[in-house]
Amino acid sequence: MSSQVWELTAQGKASDVVLLSAPQVGLSWLVRIRWGAVASQLCVLVIVYGGLHWSLPVVPLFGLIGFNAICNVALWKWIKRVSLSVLLIVLILIFDSTTLTALLFFSGGPRNPFSVFYLVYVALAAVLLGPWGACCLFAITSLEFGSLFLTYSSFFLTAWGIEHEMGSHLSRHLQGMWIAYTMAAGFVAYFVSKVVGALRHREREVMRLQQAAAHAEKLASLSTLAAGAAHELGGPLGTIAVLARELEHSLKASALETRGGVYADMVGEALLIRQEVERCRTILEQMGRTARQTEGENLFWVSFDQLLQQIKKELGIAQFERLEVRGDRTAMLLVPPSALVQTLLILLRNAFEAHEQNQSAEFVVLTVAVLPHQVAFTVLDFGPGVSEEVIHRIGEPFFTTKAPGCGLGLGLFLATAFAHQWGGDLQLRNLERRGGTEFKLTLPFHENIPEERGIY
Repeated sequence: MSSQVWELTAQGKASDVVLLSAPQVGLSWLVRIRWGAVASQLCVLVIVYGGLHWSLPVVPLFGLIGFNAICNVALWKWIKRVSLSVLLIVLILIFDSTTLTALLFFSGGPRNPFSVFYLVYVALAAVLLGPWGACCLFAITSLEFGSLFLTYSSFFLTAWGIEHEMGSHLSRHLQGMWIAYTMAAGFVAYFVSKVVGALRHREREVMRLQQAAAHAEKLASLSTLAAGAAHELGGPLGTIAVLARELEHSLKASALETRGGVYADMVGEALLIRQEVERCRTILEQMGRTARQTEGENLFWVSFDQLLQQIKKELGIAQFERLEVRGDRTAMLLVPPSALVQTLLILLRNAFEAHEQNQSAEFVVLTVAVLPHQVAFTVLDFGPGVSEEVIHRIGEPFFTTKAPGCGLGLGLFLATAFAHQWGGDLQLRNLERRGGTEFKLTLPFHENIPEERGIY
């Protein structure tokens, strides 16, 4: 049953802002850096050859710089039409470091002071690719720099009129330059990648805290709304209920005196008014209860079977008999029991409602799996599934696909809030082969119970 998995966030839906992927951002800046490198190389070559009148093989040097410029134009146009990947950035950096090696070969080999620019590619790899990319460029540039010592031909350079003093042996100074570069590149690769990783972790943590703050604000607003609605509507609803009850009694007495007639029909209407008032009260009570269900509950040791008994009490025997339970019922879990039961009830009731749309399906499946560091609850129905348009809005407060009056649109919002509050997550996937939907609630599993918390 392979299908795409969607993780519901505390915000409910993904942002409408279109964000560039990491390869897109990296390549856009890499193109700019390459233009800067081309311009710098041209300036240096013009100054050294034209201003200082150094004897250099200008044909291959200008050819390499021009080739770099042409490649950058092609890259700039190509990245707009193809899907980008991290591998492409790696190949570009390797190509650029190889081009630098060729430029150095024609302009003094290992004696050229611009060999320090190898470090730029190591730093770029650390920023754009992380530790593995930095290590890759560190190894490649070290080999390329070292190859200049082996391929550097004093005869070849003398043919171009360049002075040399190396003879047949490498000078200790140049050997030291290569060793120093290798050590410096290693430090740059390690520390820059670590700093970049720490900054990315901090950015993710800030985003998580912002989401948590927004979620807490929504819950607080929901609690305030529920309390205000209950307070403001409680009085009028109570008055209507009292008057409807008195009217019902009066109509019953009149119906007895007149032996039925129109008064009997009005008794039913008065009873309907009372029932609708009770329904309004139930909705207000449900709003307040669901808004408070994730607040202020401690962890307790509770067996899965105890949770099932509470679920059975809430669902009723008839609906509970249509629930297929899988997993170890005796498993002991350290969880917030009341909030967990309410969250599972939200998922189960949604599953039963979806289940009713598929007459051939017999059961809704509830599974518990205790893993080394987490416990997973899976609710599986064999209904029609969820469309992709709805998936993107699932978890928003007051969003529902049910008929008016059949739901508040708060269930999955609060279920997602519960999961994130306790360090877990709630995932949704459509089952493509058989049809239906699977909700997976995971919570961290703690084996050691704190002293201040006991058995539920």
